[in-house]
Amino acid sequence: MANFGNRSDAITIIRADISLFLGTYRTLDSDIVIARDFDYFDAGLAAGIAPFVTGDFTGANVDIATAAAFYTDLVQLAAITALFTDTRRKALSRLSPR
Repeated sequence: MANFGNRSDAITIIRADISLFLGTYRTLDSDIVIARDFDYFDAGLAAGIAPFVTGDFTGANVDIATAAAFYTDLVQLAAITALFTDTRRKALSRLSPR
């Protein structure tokens, strides 16, 4: 267990958490781009031309509860993506010459 009384330990642990999060985020972003290429999502992470709720939900995903949970996840994911995008835009605007 981390000793958060020690700032160095806290920084090391948080940096490791951030690194894991960024790796997962990059994988997720890549998967979403691929899903957009297949028209499963539009740019706003809404259902695309071939929505997952219809015939694409088969096997373990056949139930509507899974589809509803999936769309709930997408709403949260869209919020996280917006947070990263807005933060990046603000940072870049601060670096731009005025």
